[in-house]
Amino acid sequence: MAAKGLTFEQICAIEPEIRELYQQAKNIKEKRKAYELWHHKLKPNLTTLVGEYSKHPELRSYQAYETAIDKIMKVLGL
Repeated sequence: MAAKGLTFEQICAIEPEIRELYQQAKNIKEKRKAYELWHHKLKPNLTTLVGEYSKHPELRSYQAYETAIDKIMKVLGL
């Protein structure tokens, strides 16, 4: 899914911290740890990087937020 024409790669180019969160998610192998990481670190950080509260106007949309969340949740297996 693309947000306003933006792919996940383009979103990460605008906000590199999202790529770092994705890499952290990619390294998790245990489902229990995936849930903990998602709820305690990834989701809270994503809400400030993409979507309504992003410092980047081009990432202040539900579509951008959904694109980032979908990609990270998929790699976590959630």
